[in-house]
Order: sequence, then structure tokens, then C-alpha cells
Amino acid sequence: MHARTLISRTPQRLRQDRAFTLIEVLVVVSIVVLLVSLLVPSLSRARDQAKLVTCKSNLHQIGIAVSNYAHPAGLIPFGPKVGGIPPYLEDNDGSKATNQIWTGPQAPSMNHMALGLLMNRSLAFPDLLYCPADDSHDPIEELAKVRGRRPEPGFCSYMYRQLDETDGRGRIDNLGCNGVGRRAVALALDTNFINELDGSSTRTNHRNRRVNILYHDASVISVDNEKSPLTIIMNAAAMSDPEFLVKRRDEILQAADASYSGRRP
Repeated sequence: MHARTLISRTPQRLRQDRAFTLIEVLVVVSIVVLLVSLLVPSLSRARDQAKLVTCKSNLHQIGIAVSNYAHPAGLIPFGPKVGGIPPYLEDNDGSKATNQIWTGPQAPSMNHMALGLLMNRSLAFPDLLYCPADDSHDPIEELAKVRGRRPEPGFCSYMYRQLDETDGRGRIDNLGCNGVGRRAVALALDTNFINELDGSSTRTNHRNRRVNILYHDASVISVDNEKSPLTIIMNAAAMSDPEFLVKRRDEILQAADASYSGRRP
């Protein structure tokens, strides 16, 4: 009787030995949570880095397209002269930096402009005009306007110099000097615009932390932007100054030119 009782209870005892206690489960869950908390930021950083590299590749390809466009005349794409629609769209005769690529309702209506001119001649993939880390709807909505020839203004992810802060001739091999006397070498860079008065119009690339800059020789570098030296920030003071945007874009181009220091001329 004793032996049978012992044998009959052994499987139950073994089942009890194999079960996890509540404390053991909590320990395992805590370890899993800790590992996930360590892994997620690493994955996020890896994704951000991948987008930064892809963006640099986009700008490099744009630089090659600008170079192809420039030959044989040697002139970078700029213009045409575009009429403004106050207060939403400014006029532009090719002398102002812009991320607009399609005129939409502006005269001349439904025309490519600035970097958009590359789509007529030397840019095989217009998707390159959009940064993979653009947090606006531009990569989805803006290119559709151009492809569909819609009567709406179209924009890309990159601020393009045109003839802004140059000698006005537009020669890719020698753009002249900017307003502070430094050689003008930057062609385009990530657009970052923060509106402190209306968050709905805020749009940044790379979370406003890094900025990729394209130069006249198709080289691209990535620079720190944590303190927003290359960002347009719209606030009450800026709104009261009608020349704010013009002056701020010039300052950004000057800073972009300065970042070329140490590279081959």
C-alpha cells in the first residue's frame, strides 16, 4: 500500500517541480522588458542612420543631375520668373532659395521651377527630390501634383540655392561669393522649418537633428543641427519682419558654404 501510494503521487510531484512560480515569471518578464528597452533605441538609431545615408545618396544623385544639366552651357538650373500669390506664395525670379519645384497657379502656370527643372532633362527618378526622413506629407502629396500636372504649387524636401547669395551668373564651376565674402559652394540642403505659432505647418528632415548639404562638386556632408543653425524658425518676432525669410535663407546658405571648409576647392 505504501509503495502504490508513493508511485501514484510521483507524477503530481514532478508536475509541480516543472511549474514556474509567480516570482520566476516576473523575473523573466522584467528581463525581457529590460532587453526590449535597450534594443528599441538601438533600432531607432539604426533606422535614422539608414535614412540619413539614403538622403545623402539622394542629394549626391541630384548633384550629378545638376552637373549634367549645367553642361554644355555650364549653368545650374534656376528660374523661371514666377509671380507671387500673397500672402501664401512669394514671387521668385530665380534669385531666391526655395524648395518649390512646381508653380501650380502661379504665372507661368503649371511649370517646373528650380530643382523641378531637373525633371525635364537630367533627373531620372524624381523621387530623389524627397528625403526619406521628411516628416511632412511632401513625399506622398507633392510629387503627385507634378506628375498629375495639377494647378497647385508643389514642393520637395530640399532647399535649393538657385542664384541666392551668388554672383548671379549661375556658373556651376564658379558661383562667386556670398554676402559675407565666402565662396558660394552649397547647392541644396535638407529643409527644416519650425513654426512656433502654428505647429501644423512645421516640417523637418531627420527630426531637425542633422542636415545633409550638397555642394557644387556633387559631394555631400552631414552636419549637426541640434541647435538649429540651419533651421528656419517662425515666431512672433519673425512674423513682424517682412524680410525675415529672405534674410534667414541667406544666413543658412552662408552657414552651408562655411561647412565646406577643408574640402577640395
